[in-house]
Amino acid sequence: MENYLQFIFLLAITKYSLKASMNTRWWVTLLYPLAAAVLAYLIYPWMIQQRGDSFTAILADKGLVADCAVLITIEAILGILSSVYILDNYFQPKEKRKRSIFVLKVVPGLLVFIGIAYFELAFFKQFVGVPFGKVALLYSGVIFASVTALSFLLKWLMHGESLKLEAKITLNLLILVIALFVHASLTQYSVSNSQTDVGLVPTLVAVAFFILMCGIGLWSYAKRDRLKAIFSKKQNKSL
Repeated sequence: MENYLQFIFLLAITKYSLKASMNTRWWVTLLYPLAAAVLAYLIYPWMIQQRGDSFTAILADKGLVADCAVLITIEAILGILSSVYILDNYFQPKEKRKRSIFVLKVVPGLLVFIGIAYFELAFFKQFVGVPFGKVALLYSGVIFASVTALSFLLKWLMHGESLKLEAKITLNLLILVIALFVHASLTQYSVSNSQTDVGLVPTLVAVAFFILMCGIGLWSYAKRDRLKAIFSKKQNKSL
């Protein structure tokens, strides 16, 4: 069950980075990782008071898991609907476009902030004995660097706003699918479901592989005309 949670949080952070990449000005894009880093540092006094197995205790409660699954489902559906609405507005003539819809593009969801707190708690567990302030500062730096790198990578890979909105819909669909898996698992849920060993590194590797494959697909899409020309030249030579 906790593996599902990790995937959802990583997808939420990716979606947050995608929102940052939608801004044309680089300094506005940097405000997103800066806000995430500041939040990560500000909440550390509260995080160090939590038990290391706080999330495990939450996952052991079937009722809380069901409530979390509902909230995740609602955010994913709202994200899909807002993206479709923005996409529809994007394809309208310029004189008919609604400027107020800009708010839907920049406002982040709730999941990303819960994800930052979740990974911060896991981060503290890896630095036992190190002063809390230094660990929190290091974690804030990791968050800032990760979101910044991912935001500018997505900005470089996806130039059109419509493509970014479609990618946002895809991310929300993935979150929705995982939430549905959580709903389905509740029928035969027990405490043992939440107490399995969680491999954070394999989860990160899986998500990194997913992002890499998406990046390759987006690069191929961006260079499709050039690739077609190369393959057509090879076919002509073979003939």
